[in-house]
Amino acid sequence: MKKQIEEMYEKQKNRRIKAIVTGLFAFAITMGIVSAFLGNPFPHKETWLIIETTIPGWIYTDGYLLCFCGVAGVFAGTVNIVSSILNPFRNLDQVLLQECDAKHYLELMEYAVTYGKGLKWRWIGLQKTVLLLAEQKYVLALIANQRFEEAECYLNKGWIGKRGSRLFRQTAMNLELAQKYADEDVENFCKALQSAGKEFTKNQLLTAKEFMLRRDYEAALELLADREEKTPYSEVGRKFLLGKCYDELGDQSQAIAYMEFVAEHGNTMPHKAWAQEWLGRKTVFLLEQENLNGKKEQNDD
Repeated sequence: MKKQIEEMYEKQKNRRIKAIVTGLFAFAITMGIVSAFLGNPFPHKETWLIIETTIPGWIYTDGYLLCFCGVAGVFAGTVNIVSSILNPFRNLDQVLLQECDAKHYLELMEYAVTYGKGLKWRWIGLQKTVLLLAEQKYVLALIANQRFEEAECYLNKGWIGKRGSRLFRQTAMNLELAQKYADEDVENFCKALQSAGKEFTKNQLLTAKEFMLRRDYEAALELLADREEKTPYSEVGRKFLLGKCYDELGDQSQAIAYMEFVAEHGNTMPHKAWAQEWLGRKTVFLLEQENLNGKKEQNDD
C-alpha cells in the first residue's frame, strides 16, 4: 500500500493541467449538445432563396447558455480534482474502517505524511493538497491508537496547513474530545462538545459518551441500542460502549456478549485489548464467585 501512496502523489504532479483539459473538454461537449438543438453558436450567413442574411448565433441570442456551458466545464474540472484526491484515500481508509487495523493504518498515514513532505511541489500540481489531507488523517490515526501526546505534538509543531482552516479546527476538536473522554473530564468534555458544532453534536456515539461520563448509562443505552453503524470500525466502538454501559448497570451477560464481539472483531484497535483485559478479569471474578458459592453450599450441607 505504500506504493499506492507514492502513486497517489505522482498522479497529482500535473493535476491542474489535467483538470483544465477536462474542463475545456466538458465545455466543448456541452457547447456541442446545445448547438445540436439551436444551431451554429457563432455569427454566420445563411441564404434564404436569393436573400443572404446574417444570423447572430445562439451565443448572442441566448448568452445564458454559454454561461451554463462554462459552469459545466468548471464543475467537470473540479470533480476531476476532488475525485482524483479523495478516491485513493478512500481505499486507504478501508484499512481502518473495514479491517479495524488501527496500527497498520497509522503506519500508512505516517508514511503518507513523511513522503509528501520530502517532495518538491510544483504550482501545476496538487501534491501539497494531498499532504494537507494526509496529515489530518495521520492525526486521526494517532487518536484512533490512543496516542494523544503525539497527536497534540504534531498539531502544535508538525502541521504545515493553515491553523485557521476548517480542517485544522475539526482535527483539533477530535483530539480534544478524545482526550477529555479518556481523562473522564466530564465538565470540559461537555463544554467542548457543545461548542464543536453540528457535525459533532449530531454524532450519537459522542453524545452517548457524554451520558456515560455523567453516569447516565440508561440514556446512553437508548442512543446506542437498536442501531448499527455503517462501518465495522464504528460498530466495534459502539458495542464497546454498550458493553461498558451494561457492565455499569449490572447486566453481566449482556456486557460479556458485547465485549466478546469487540475482542473478536477489534483487530488492532485499542478497544480489543481493553475488552480482552476486561473479559480476563470478569472470568476470574466469576470463577471466584462460583468457588465461593460452591464452598457455601458444602458448608450448608
